[in-house]
Amino acid sequence: RESVLFPASWTWFFDECLPTWVKDRYSPRESWKGKPFSSEDGKFFLRGVRELSDLFTDARPKNLADYLAHEKYRSSYLLYFLPLQAAKFVALFSLHPKAIEAALAHGRTTGTFRAIDLGAGPATASIALLLLLLSRKDPLPEKIEFVLFDQNATILKDGEALLMRIAESFPRTRGRVKVRLVTGDLWRTIHLERDAVSLGLFGHTVNEYLPMKD
Repeated sequence: RESVLFPASWTWFFDECLPTWVKDRYSPRESWKGKPFSSEDGKFFLRGVRELSDLFTDARPKNLADYLAHEKYRSSYLLYFLPLQAAKFVALFSLHPKAIEAALAHGRTTGTFRAIDLGAGPATASIALLLLLLSRKDPLPEKIEFVLFDQNATILKDGEALLMRIAESFPRTRGRVKVRLVTGDLWRTIHLERDAVSLGLFGHTVNEYLPMKD
């Protein structure tokens, strides 16, 4: 079994950038913000991680069907589940390098590498993909666009902010990446997409959606 090689930027983003961003965005006290993420911060946010984990393993209360609408659970998801799920996508991309190569070739031909992320949440799959693209030595397409679909507008904005934080932190993607958000029922909004797509991302999503009834 081949080992998965994680992008060099992986440690920077998940160990440094993401925890600090979550602390600045979701700490309940202003005095906590603008400071490095500490062990005390870890203890504070861990409570939400435990509760969210219980929600995922037990019957989800009806009033928490949209758990990402709650700040405590959004921050918990970002700190714990985002790195875990993103690692799965890196492994998936590593297993199918020809698909990535074909998508990049399409993006170079059309002028825009466009990835649509269906049920994106905080752009988990897109973040994994962008970190992977940063590790490549070959030239990237002139334009890179991520189109994020989800029912929750707030978590999409978090995903957009994190993607742009990554893109603007590295010279090879600075000024080259665009993020577009699409909010609403996936099965209704996906039919509105008309631009050429280089790669479609669809993961950890099916259980979140019920079949659309006419």
